[in-house]
Amino acid sequence: MARELARRGHQLVLVARNAERLRALAAELDPDRAHVLPADLSRRTDRAELPGRIAALGLTPDVLINNAGVSVVAQVAKSVPEQQLNLVEVDVAAVVDLCSRFLPGMTQRGRGAVLNVSSLAGFGPLPGQAAYGAAKAFVLSYTESLRSEVRGTGVTVTTLCPGPVATGLDDVAGFIKGEREAALPSIMWESADKVARAALDGLAADKSRVIPGRINQLAAASYRIVPHRPLLAFFSRRTRRTTGDRRLGVTQLGQYSDSGPAQGSFHGGGANGMLEVIDKGAVSEAHPAPLLFVHGAWHAAWCWDEYFLSYFADKGYRALAVSFRGHGNSPISKPLRSCTVNDYVADVKSVADSLSSRPVVIGHSMGGLIVQKYLESNDAPAGVLMASIPPQGNYGSSLRWIQRHPWHAINMAITGDSLPYINTAELAREKFFSAQTPESDVLRCAARLQHESKRVSIDCLLLKLPRPERVTTPLLVLGAEEDGAHTQKEVRATGRAYRTEAEFFPAMGHNMMLEPGWEAVAERIHSWLGKRGL
Repeated sequence: MARELARRGHQLVLVARNAERLRALAAELDPDRAHVLPADLSRRTDRAELPGRIAALGLTPDVLINNAGVSVVAQVAKSVPEQQLNLVEVDVAAVVDLCSRFLPGMTQRGRGAVLNVSSLAGFGPLPGQAAYGAAKAFVLSYTESLRSEVRGTGVTVTTLCPGPVATGLDDVAGFIKGEREAALPSIMWESADKVARAALDGLAADKSRVIPGRINQLAAASYRIVPHRPLLAFFSRRTRRTTGDRRLGVTQLGQYSDSGPAQGSFHGGGANGMLEVIDKGAVSEAHPAPLLFVHGAWHAAWCWDEYFLSYFADKGYRALAVSFRGHGNSPISKPLRSCTVNDYVADVKSVADSLSSRPVVIGHSMGGLIVQKYLESNDAPAGVLMASIPPQGNYGSSLRWIQRHPWHAINMAITGDSLPYINTAELAREKFFSAQTPESDVLRCAARLQHESKRVSIDCLLLKLPRPERVTTPLLVLGAEEDGAHTQKEVRATGRAYRTEAEFFPAMGHNMMLEPGWEAVAERIHSWLGKRGL
């Protein structure tokens, strides 16, 4: 928008939080005609000071463009109130505040223009971004009323309602790169340059509303015609289903920073579209690297959300847990049985690559093997293997299961379906839990277990085994003394393969993140990361 205004010969006052980026933009445009006024528009005091600061430059604003915005992707029931209110301050209160401060001077002078940026989302409800959709609906209604009030004064007022635009707002909101592109048809997307030109052309022509793109104009019209119930169902499918909460970081206006992530858990962009990722906390000065947790077979991101994610978020980390394709709420584009280890590695990579800094990767059981494979070709500041499949593969665990349950093994071989043989209370305890785990915990876990890929099972047995010589990332190897899947001998072999010594937790079963005493495991990881400056 600023570039287009400069091209049309306007003198500019640039207002946003990030002073460095503002100065870079001013230098690009013309330092003599672009004035930088850093301000946090979520703060009422900063907004109140703007008229005086502009007057001190000897300038009188003739055009006001309210373009600052914050979006948060989170279900309301799983959101942090402070971040929802921050959105309202920026997207709603700032628009009202700045219009109220600058419009009187325009009407007194008999000239001026106001452009308020709403959104296509302002025409109807938006599940998963309820506050954002409602805020943009407010801006749309408010601006239409404002336009009516100033008619005949020489001041024009226009609402800009763009569809999806690649501006960086999605990253701040919590969408992983590529997620919205996969969820919304490409024909809806418009470039920022095209939207800016359309907006300023519409403002100059005194249009009441500008909706760039024919398809977006049709979409806006459909909100008026189509009942909201089917639209809600449609957008519920298109919008990420949030499954966790995040702690408040810092105010965000348009520049992504790991010190202040967007609110909510999210589905990250993967090869199959939108992967479920539960995301809590924010990186801090003490803990600058995000933690990415990777689940094992039959599980999903929920297993980390029971205790670990909140524990590490409370310690000042950003903690994320991904569900592999076909697991949890992650979709899948092919039969689960044909998914490979490489597919799961790609899922981890898609989330890791979306973060602004490389995450520490923490894998449990089969997820430990996925982490090992990921680290063969990807950098990470550190990694943790918890009760992991060893580099030599899952041969030992599979053989022991066959010996204990030969009939189950035969049925699994015939049907390719392993779920019925691990999701009862008795079998789940044997494989995943110690004798100390309450029966209610075992039952709750068993009920959430789900089908697993037959091909991945074969990969973990012999086709896609880790190659430790390719891994340079420092690793912490942890095991459980009462592990029903992997013996202490196998866990020690994992430690030796990665040039370290395995550590064991007494009276603990395979599911170390869900067992009584899980705090000791989390505390050991926390202390180990702390010693590494992470």
